[in-house]
Amino acid sequence: MRAKGLIAVILVLFIAKWQASAQSEAVIIRGTASMLHLCQELTNLYQTELPQAKFGVNVSDSIATLPEGGGSIWQTVRPLDKAQREQLGRRFGSAAQEIPIAIEGAVVIVNRNNPITDLSVAQLRGIYLGKLTNWKMVGGKDAPIVLYSTEATVGGSLYFTDLVLHGEDIDTTMRGFVSPKETVRAVELDPNGIGLIPLPGDKDVKYPRIRRSADSPGIDASIENIRTLRYPLSSQVYWVVAGQHPEIVTNFLRFSLSPKGQLAAEATGYYPLNPVERIEAASLARSAGR
Repeated sequence: MRAKGLIAVILVLFIAKWQASAQSEAVIIRGTASMLHLCQELTNLYQTELPQAKFGVNVSDSIATLPEGGGSIWQTVRPLDKAQREQLGRRFGSAAQEIPIAIEGAVVIVNRNNPITDLSVAQLRGIYLGKLTNWKMVGGKDAPIVLYSTEATVGGSLYFTDLVLHGEDIDTTMRGFVSPKETVRAVELDPNGIGLIPLPGDKDVKYPRIRRSADSPGIDASIENIRTLRYPLSSQVYWVVAGQHPEIVTNFLRFSLSPKGQLAAEATGYYPLNPVERIEAASLARSAGR
C-alpha cells in the first residue's frame, strides 16, 4: 500500500510539473508590423478559449530576434526567399514551413478627373518612393503627384511598404490618415492626389487598374480579384513555423484556420482564405508538426 501511495504521489507531482511547464511555455511571434493587429486579435481570441496559452508577440524585421527552437512563428506578407528560408531553418532547427493565414490587399485610388486608367506595380513603387513626382511621367497630365494613404496596419501604407516597397521608406511628402474615409475625401478633393485604402467601394474616387508589369493587363480592384489574388496588390499572408514544432504551435495554427479564426481575421480587415486554401493550409499545419 505504501508503494502504491508513493507512486500515486510521484504521479501527481509529475502531472503538476508537466502542467506548469506547459502553461509557462509561450509561443513567440515576430515579423512584419503590418500583420501585428491580425496576430494580436487571433492570440487574444485563442486565449479566451484557452486561458493558459501564452504568447510573446512583437514586431521585428530581423529573423535573429526569434528564439532558437521550434516554438516560434515568423510572419510575412511574401513567400520566403532562399536566404530567409535558410536563416529560419537554422533558428528553428528544422526546415521552415510557410502556412497561409489570410489574404490582404491595398487598393489604389485617384481623383475622378484624373485621366490615368491603369498603373503598373513598378510605377506605384516609383511614385511612393518619390522617384516619379509628376503625372506626365506615368502617362498623365503635367501636374505634381500628391501622395496620400491610410496609416492602417491592414491594407494601408505598412502593408504597401512590405509588399511593394520591400521595406524602403515611403516618400516623406505623403500625408497619412487614420481612417480610409479621410483618405478618400482627400483624394476626392485633390485633382492630383493618389491614395491607398483597404477596400474598394466608394464612388467619389476612381480606381485605376493595376498591372503586375509594363506588358501585363490591368486588373480591376474588385473584392473578387483581391480574394482570388488576381489583383497585383493582394497576397496571402503567412506564418512560418518549424517543420518540427510543438503541439501548442499546431493547435494555434489549427484554431487560426478554423471558421472562428477566419472570422476573426475578417473582422480585423483581412479577407479569409477560400475554403480550398484553408483545407490545404490546415493540411500543411498538420504535416509540419509531425
